Amino acid sequence: MKNIFRSAASVALCIVILLLSGCEAFLPGGVLSPIDTADLSGSGADTADAPGTAEQGGSFDPADDNYGFAVFPEGNYLADPKFDTDEFLPDYDADLSFVQPFSTAQSLNGTVWTTDDTVYAYDAENYRILYVDKATGIWGPLCGKPECPHTNSNCNAYISSPDALRVYDGMLYWSGGRMKLDGTDRERGPWTDNYTKIKNNPEAVIHRGYVYTAGSDHMYTSIGAKSRVSINVTAMDGSESFNLLTKPLPGEGANCMIRPVGNDLYIEIYSFLDYDESDPESDSYFITEFYRWSSKTRKAELLFTRDSSDEIGVAVDVHGFLPVPGDGIYFSGGRDREDGRVDVGAYKYSFATGEITEVFTHPNFNEDRTERYSSFVRCMKDRIIDDMYTSTLGEDGKVTDYVASWEIYDLDGRSAGVIMPQTETVSNLLGMDDDFLYYVSGDQIALQPLDGGEVLLIGGAPEA
Repeated sequence: MKNIFRSAASVALCIVILLLSGCEAFLPGGVLSPIDTADLSGSGADTADAPGTAEQGGSFDPADDNYGFAVFPEGNYLADPKFDTDEFLPDYDADLSFVQPFSTAQSLNGTVWTTDDTVYAYDAENYRILYVDKATGIWGPLCGKPECPHTNSNCNAYISSPDALRVYDGMLYWSGGRMKLDGTDRERGPWTDNYTKIKNNPEAVIHRGYVYTAGSDHMYTSIGAKSRVSINVTAMDGSESFNLLTKPLPGEGANCMIRPVGNDLYIEIYSFLDYDESDPESDSYFITEFYRWSSKTRKAELLFTRDSSDEIGVAVDVHGFLPVPGDGIYFSGGRDREDGRVDVGAYKYSFATGEITEVFTHPNFNEDRTERYSSFVRCMKDRIIDDMYTSTLGEDGKVTDYVASWEIYDLDGRSAGVIMPQTETVSNLLGMDDDFLYYVSGDQIALQPLDGGEVLLIGGAPEA
């Protein structure tokens, strides 16, 4: 499948590609080939305290029973007995409505978190946490210091990065610290230690007593630089910190995404490769692996792999995925059509059958190719959002105009209707709860009421 990643739907992927580089070959069947580790140096995950693993975080042998993940003795590793349940724990579980696929200049994962009555959001223009009262729309810096002018880094609302921003066990956490929900008693803690170990496109998620970080960087060997992905784990109480996985990958770039659900961590690892490594202009493709790792037993299992070079198979896109226990994994992707176009949309991998089926799709061009349809599918919680761009093409094939909108689908593929048309100031979708759709608009964060009310804009540059 060459065409799916050549369409306009691949714009977001190009951001990732520009950040990453490296090369290596795949053996038949998508199995990772061995890598020369004779000369390892440079940035990467700290793996010294990962028990039972080889140098750089684990065995690279695909036949390894734990797939290269850190090996632990048999036991129960839950952080607390209260976590021994499959039920959603709102005070301790990550909410997949706000976990973003990867970080960009204006969309860091953890930018928005909500409770029943309050929204907490990161104002990237002024490097501060804002609160929003859902009932009244009143908002401001989250700082409980009396007489604070909220204009410098001494303000409790000031943070340099919002990654892992969330309310956890009655307090607001982020990658650099925590404080009470009234903006007082700000402090750092041991949960911040592993964030700096990931260099590119980091994800940081707080879930059931642990901070999980994932991303990619480069390792340097006797035969040159290699891309690799890493996942690190730090206990909230500081009792342990370890490298869960460090894995070298082939191709021009690599990355991984994590989604915790209950006591499982679902992991997507992908590599971006050229069909012809000697020709930088050649078509490209992805190879993607999905794993499930148990935080209780600390054992890993490979769920499925996809190779987008398969001419008849479904190619996995890298905008994000949604694991639903007892059901399957929902992801964005595409499939070649006989007429040369590509069907893009959402697909599902079934845990029960191991099959991949279509949830909803649409072609990337109309029949006479006067319109192009670019789709950025976001799978979040119990819904899927299709971020759709319809471009009008001139006789030369260049875009003359476009219309953008969001459409919400249920997990069974039924459309709930178009939420709103986008404007040219919209740059990224951040998430959605039962009350609002959240997105970046210019230098502000927009709260779009799902009942059709007026959009609320918060943060951004101060008015002149």
